[in-house]
Amino acid sequence: MVARAKYIEKPEVADQFKVINTKLPGSDINWMQQWRKQAMEAFSNTGIPTQAQEEWKFTNLKDLQRKNFTSPLSDIEEHFITKDLSLLDQLPQGPRLVFIDGIYQEKYSDAVTGKIMVYPLKEALEKAGDRVKQLLDQTAQEDAETHPFVDLDAALMTDGFYVHAPKNVVADQPIVVLYLNTQAKAQSHLRVLLDVEEGADITLIEVHKSLEVSASFTNLVTNTKVGANARLRQIKINHNTADDYHIAMTQAVIEKDSRLESFNLNTGARISRHEAHILIQGENSECHWNSALLLRDQRHADFTARVTHNACHCLSKQMCKTIVDDQAKAVFQGKTIVRPGAQNTDGYQLNNNLLLSPKATVDTKPELEIFADDVKCSHGATTGQLDKDALFYLCSRGLSEQEARQLLIKAFIADEIEAVTYDEIKPHLNELVQEWFDHDDNSAI
Repeated sequence: MVARAKYIEKPEVADQFKVINTKLPGSDINWMQQWRKQAMEAFSNTGIPTQAQEEWKFTNLKDLQRKNFTSPLSDIEEHFITKDLSLLDQLPQGPRLVFIDGIYQEKYSDAVTGKIMVYPLKEALEKAGDRVKQLLDQTAQEDAETHPFVDLDAALMTDGFYVHAPKNVVADQPIVVLYLNTQAKAQSHLRVLLDVEEGADITLIEVHKSLEVSASFTNLVTNTKVGANARLRQIKINHNTADDYHIAMTQAVIEKDSRLESFNLNTGARISRHEAHILIQGENSECHWNSALLLRDQRHADFTARVTHNACHCLSKQMCKTIVDDQAKAVFQGKTIVRPGAQNTDGYQLNNNLLLSPKATVDTKPELEIFADDVKCSHGATTGQLDKDALFYLCSRGLSEQEARQLLIKAFIADEIEAVTYDEIKPHLNELVQEWFDHDDNSAI
């Protein structure tokens, strides 16, 4: 039997790199140039991962490999609809950054933050280059595996931003970021750098929005360090079209007595994958990595996370709830690793799936790897349909079948939203859930 290839080459990427290399942020900085070239070489030696890779067995990237996207740094045509920018007015107020087709837009942004420093990528390399390099080096060293899309992002990253929260600074407003995709076949390679020092506390809200004509490819990598006794909250909202490709990776290091919270509300895409590799490096720390996936049509969303405990008395929770309709597909791959010596670890994973169609699909794979003997770790997964008895009861109390179904489905997803600790964003999250119900009159709901 012939073994399947683990990667598929995409040689046109190297040609694009040669054309735009000198135009990318940091092109005049030696270490950045060397870093990009090494990343391009690494990606050229691998390519797009296939389902022969264990980590990608449930997500097929053949369509992405076949697609030809426009070169990064293509001219931006500002033909987007004004209402898409008005989305910012629906979000909590705070410093804001706007990226259109992968490029920072200063005229639509307001990054004034007081004690919290927020810089677009080019400015960050100029003003805080040493800290940026240190953050990139630290997260890369702690996650030394081969990640083709991380290499691709490093080589071609057109823009991004850097957040530096100095010691003991507590932000009184969230940082709000809007990524707007407007052009067909555009590709964006973005880098987010979050540097949260000891005792700091910040909240970041990121919204990805695509116009219906988009059919774009977004590749985003987030490098995060949460210092001792610090807290970082991230809320991510994905409004991709059914033709988009969205690949995201988070590499995070958490130090002692700190807390990292993440919540992702995702309505899927042609291919959507959010992967996270999180290292809990200091004792008495917590990581909460949660998501809610609302999928219909033929959309695909992959939620993959690996949390590694390398210190005592730490807690991690990975919770993912999915609602899958039509011929959509959801993937959950959660792994908790407890290294030797990481005693008194509490690691928890739960994946609950609700199927609304006989053709809907879920692949779930929770895993534990435990190398310490005094731990409390568990994982579980459930997949099912709406309870017919509950539907009958609600209809008998005067609700229509559609109203009863919506009520049960909202109740299913509600506790994931309620678990978000930043209360100001909850009304908007609930509105988005209602919009998902209202979007398609022909849905099974």
